[in-house]
Amino acid sequence: MTWANDLTSSMDCIYSQFAVPVTYTDRDGASQTVQAIVLHDLQQFGEVADISGKTVAISVRVSEMAYPPRRGETYTVGARVYTVDSTIAVDELEHTALIA
Repeated sequence: MTWANDLTSSMDCIYSQFAVPVTYTDRDGASQTVQAIVLHDLQQFGEVADISGKTVAISVRVSEMAYPPRRGETYTVGARVYTVDSTIAVDELEHTALIA
């Protein structure tokens, strides 16, 4: 196995253990159900001032969602609708965004 195959296999394991089904809705109103990892109560610190706040991050695999989410789009997790604030990480395997 190559390193890339090992990484993909590890991601498969992580998502099979921790991902939940969520509904992603883009700006045009098109929606799709994807498996996502939702992390609650993360600490986010300001860049200029000593301000902190709790936030929620969501990660979705590129294999399920080809493009990163854009500000204003939504994820529905259970009965709660979260709005994308910003995309904080994008790589060849996963998109991660802050949602509120």
